[in-house]
Amino acid sequence: IIEMREARHPLLTLQNQEQVVPIHLRLGDRIKTVIISGANAGGKTVALKTFGLLTLMVQSGLPIPVAEGSQSRVFQEVFAVIGDEQNIGENLSTFSSHLLHLNQVLEKAGPYSLVLLDELGVGTDAREGSALAMGFLDRFREKGASVVVTTHFDRLKAYAYLHAGVENVAVEFDEKTLEPRYTLSYGSSGLSNAFLVAEKLGISEAVLERARHYREGGGQEVSQVLEALERLKSETERERIDLLRMKDEVASKHQRLKELVEQIRKRRQEIFAQAEEQARKSVHAIEEELREWIRQKKEEKTRSNLPRVSVYRREIQAIKERGLPLPQGKGYSPLEDSLKIGDRVRIESLRSEGILLRIEESEDRVEIMTDQGKVRTSLSGIIKMSQEKEAKETQTPKPGWTTKGIVQELSSSINVIGLTVEDALPVVDRFIDQALLHGLEKIQIIHGVGSGRLRDGISKFLLHHQGVKKFGLGQGMKGGAGITVVELA
Repeated sequence: IIEMREARHPLLTLQNQEQVVPIHLRLGDRIKTVIISGANAGGKTVALKTFGLLTLMVQSGLPIPVAEGSQSRVFQEVFAVIGDEQNIGENLSTFSSHLLHLNQVLEKAGPYSLVLLDELGVGTDAREGSALAMGFLDRFREKGASVVVTTHFDRLKAYAYLHAGVENVAVEFDEKTLEPRYTLSYGSSGLSNAFLVAEKLGISEAVLERARHYREGGGQEVSQVLEALERLKSETERERIDLLRMKDEVASKHQRLKELVEQIRKRRQEIFAQAEEQARKSVHAIEEELREWIRQKKEEKTRSNLPRVSVYRREIQAIKERGLPLPQGKGYSPLEDSLKIGDRVRIESLRSEGILLRIEESEDRVEIMTDQGKVRTSLSGIIKMSQEKEAKETQTPKPGWTTKGIVQELSSSINVIGLTVEDALPVVDRFIDQALLHGLEKIQIIHGVGSGRLRDGISKFLLHHQGVKKFGLGQGMKGGAGITVVELA
């Protein structure tokens, strides 16, 4: 890509820098051929020479008079066919010499060549000259050369509109003041304005009148087409801007619609969360009532005063009938549910569960027994598991779990292998409460054989438990002395 911003011809800059009008020279970015057209004395040839001279200066390591942000590229060859090439000594006319030089350049040019052609095809009939010019341009483009051309041929201006990679550039002319502006307009073709220039130079009005008369007879159609094309191009550009504005408005409305849908989605989630929380609180209240009932029964002083299991079940069923359906959630209750030693909790950072062994409120720390061992973590980093989740994960999983009202059916065994006696007793006590709550008559405590300390500690605890009728080792069962079978009162 070549982009020379506010470029100035070095010689003009040396003569009078303040009066030099900078131009913007651009080539590349899919455009490899530029056709410069416009009024005589409008600056076409100066722009062509400036382009070539600044390119050679860059390749010679010289600073060039352009604005910041300009960029250029390096060519292997720079060819220029500029000015009157008549040679009397070799008996060559201007047109003949012009064609020979063009042919020589064409033979040497390649994809890394810059070719500068002033008034391509001039010196003969306009129709034939423009046809030859288009033929040369086709071959230069096929060879991949970068080409800058100046012309007054209307057909050559139309060539740029009909071929990809070719762009028209016009030197601007003020028709009111009849003065050239010496600036370049990309994407537009310039009119020669020969009559306006002649009038400015003081050519006889009689001559101009005759010339206008002769002009009406030929070539005017192409000029009219070009003028209409320029008007159409301007209208198309306005329509493009309008379409872009409409596209931005549609995108803005689409974004607002997405935001509205997101707000509705979040509000729906909030409503569901509120409903779930309300249901969870209702379930928690029923569970607390059941726990209070168990506690009251345990506080009775003599086992003979305890009601029969069938009475327990009737009372539990009466409480169940006042309950609500289980809420749809993750199975965890909030920390406000009063953590106790022996509760099963989840460590959020490790994504694992375990048994709560110790609470150090002053240091905001807790100790938890997991499958991998003991873990110390912050109190805020754990979540107490609700009864439903605990019933599924604390005990050894077994098939056939179902939901009945408030309370789920419970596995009949619990595994405390790996826990100390101090850690295991709260877990066993809580499991017996849940077994009574679910109406179980017999449970199994899996403690393993080991040294026997865990088994003896559990036996001493069961001996004085209000809810235990009798217990003994699982002789004849799978696990044998590693299992204690408990019949509940």
